[in-house]
Parts: sequence; structure tokens; C-alpha cells
Amino acid sequence: CGFTYTHKPLTPENVTLLRSANANGFTINVSCNSLDEVDAAASTGLPVTTVVASSSPKHGVTKGGTQWVVCPAQLGDVTCEQCRLCQRSDRKFAVAFRAHGRATKAIDRTLDAVSNQAT
Repeated sequence: CGFTYTHKPLTPENVTLLRSANANGFTINVSCNSLDEVDAAASTGLPVTTVVASSSPKHGVTKGGTQWVVCPAQLGDVTCEQCRLCQRSDRKFAVAFRAHGRATKAIDRTLDAVSNQAT
């Protein structure tokens, strides 16, 4: 039992390895750099996480129809240890982490630029 995150490319070989780990009790979340990347990652059936702007709502739906929710621990509703949402490999939605910390403004600008390029 445990969980982690990866930015490894979703090659057929990597997807096979990730599916195996997830099926055997060790959750490996596919980390996306924006909501625009979530749909492709979610299409693999693997658990997905992403980063969103600091002002993002608590939940939403990507352009491709994948639901996402902001991390409950980040919202202060529960602690990470109590929540363990990222450890659920069978979830059908992405967990989003709001930009925070010293680089919040820079991350928000980058996400805005990426979003504008995708439209």
C-alpha cells in the first residue's frame, strides 16, 4: 500500500508498467502540467493529478469531459493522511493541486499561457 506520482511519458511500455503497479496495490498517479493534459492521461485508465491556478474553483470538468476536484487536504477539509484520495487508483476523476507557495504567481502565469495556447 502506498502512492506516488510520475511525469514519465505515457509510452505503451510505461502505461503497462503503471497499470501493473496500480493493479497490485501501489498507486502511481500520472502527473499533468495543466488541465489541457488531463484528458489524454485519463484515457489510459490510470489515476491522474494536475496543477491548477491558485484561484481555481473546487471542482470542474476539462474541455474533453474529465471531472477534476481540488485536493481536499489542500482545501483544509481534512489532512492528507485522513484523505488518501491520491491513493485510490480506481477513481474516475483527476485530483488537482492549486498553485501555492513562493512560485504561485509564476505558476498562475504559466498555466494561463498554456491555456491560451490550447484555445
